[in-house]
Amino acid sequence: MNIGSVLVFQIAATALENSCLAVLTGALLCEGWLIREHSPWGLAVRTRMAGIARASAVGTLAASFPVLWAAAATMSDSTLAGTLPMLQPVLSSTHIGHVWLLGAAMLLAFIVIRRFGDADASIPRAAMWLALTVFIVSRSDASHAAGAGDFTLAVAVDSAHLLLISIWAGIVMVAAWGALRTDLQRIAPDIPARDAFAAALFATALSRTASYALIGIATTGIYNAWRGLGNVANLTNTAYGEVLTIKLFLVMIAIGLGAINRFRVLPQIVGGSRLKQDHDESAALRRFVRILTTESLVLLVAIIAAAVLSCVAPAVSA
Repeated sequence: MNIGSVLVFQIAATALENSCLAVLTGALLCEGWLIREHSPWGLAVRTRMAGIARASAVGTLAASFPVLWAAAATMSDSTLAGTLPMLQPVLSSTHIGHVWLLGAAMLLAFIVIRRFGDADASIPRAAMWLALTVFIVSRSDASHAAGAGDFTLAVAVDSAHLLLISIWAGIVMVAAWGALRTDLQRIAPDIPARDAFAAALFATALSRTASYALIGIATTGIYNAWRGLGNVANLTNTAYGEVLTIKLFLVMIAIGLGAINRFRVLPQIVGGSRLKQDHDESAALRRFVRILTTESLVLLVAIIAAAVLSCVAPAVSA
C-alpha cells in the first residue's frame, strides 16, 4: 500500500470518527432536553437517544484505532502493514500515542458511566460531558493546532471549534434521522396534543441551540482559517485553501437551510401547537424534517471535507 493509500485511509478514518463524535454529542444533548419530558413521544425519543449515545460512543472509540494507525504510518513514512509492529512504541513513547491513550480512556470512562450510572442524574451527566470534552481536547492536541505545544490558544480554539461543530452537526443528524423522522407516520391531524407540544419544544430547542453554536463556530472558524491560511491568497493557490473553500461553501448551504427552518417553518410549528391547529402543524413539521434531513446530509459532506482539511498540511507550512 503506497503513501497515497495511507492518506485516503487516514481521511476515511478521520471522517468516520468525527461523524460518530457528532452523533454522540448530538444524542447526549437531545437526551438532556427530554429528561423531564413525559409525553409518549418524548419518552420514546429519549430512549432512542440513549441507545444512539451508547452505540456512537463505541463507534467513536472503534474509529479512533484506524486514526492512530494512519497517523503512525504518516509519521514513519511507511505503509499501513509496515506500521503495525510500531504501534506499541508509538503509544508508549510519542506525543500522539499519549494523547490517543488519554482520549481512549475518556471514551471508556464515558461508556462505563453510561452503562452503570444514572444517565438522568446531574453528576453522571456532568461526568459524561467532562469525559467527552477531554476527548475532544485530546483530538485537537493531536492535530495541526498542537504544532506550538499542548496548552496553547490554538489548541483551545480548535477544541472549541470541534465541540461546537459536533453539537451543530450532531443535533441536526440525530433529530433528522432518530428523533423526528421515525415518528413521521404518527404525525397526523389526530396527533395527541401532548406529543405535538413536546415536538414543538424539541424543534425550538434544536433551532436555538444550533444558532448559538453557529456564533461560536464562526468565531473559532475565523481564527482557525487565519492560522492555517496565513493570507487570503492561499485560499486559491494551495490545497488547504481549496478544501477550506469547499468546506465553507457547504457550511453556508447548511446555514441557509437552518435559517429557513428557524425563521419560516418553526413559527408555524409552534403556532400550530399553541392554537391546536393540528393539520397546519403536521404539514409544517414534515417540512421541518425534510429540510433538516437535507441539512444533515450537507453537514455530513462538510465533515468529510473537514477530515480532508485535517490531513492536509496548512497553507502556512505548505
